[in-house]
Amino acid sequence: MRRIIRSRSVRIIGISLLLIAGAYYFSLFGLPLAHLRGRLTAQRDVAHGKYRILTYGLPTLDRGEYARLLQSRYGIELHAIAGCIVYPSQVDYASGYNEVVEVSLRQRFKRDVLAEARSETRARMEQARIKDKQ
Repeated sequence: MRRIIRSRSVRIIGISLLLIAGAYYFSLFGLPLAHLRGRLTAQRDVAHGKYRILTYGLPTLDRGEYARLLQSRYGIELHAIAGCIVYPSQVDYASGYNEVVEVSLRQRFKRDVLAEARSETRARMEQARIKDKQ
């Protein structure tokens, strides 16, 4: 009888430790399939005509101008999913999501509108800096 109780106790402790380790892992790194989840979510959004680009990290000075340009000209939303603290699962999710959206945008507009908007935003910001110096 004692052997049965001990073996059950060992199993319960082992399972408990495994669950705690799993919870800790997922709290740090998220689901291991974040890239795939991002791709699937993007496919659903694109199918419904919703175009977003996911960003993370500290915003740059030109991010607001870039977001306005994308929204007004192409109907693309720039959506920040994290600030200065970014987990690997968030990076993977955004990478998978953005891959699908970028391909869809190239097919829809027949050119790389994201690169065009980036270069135009940089040019505008440079002109504004030059104007401020004068």
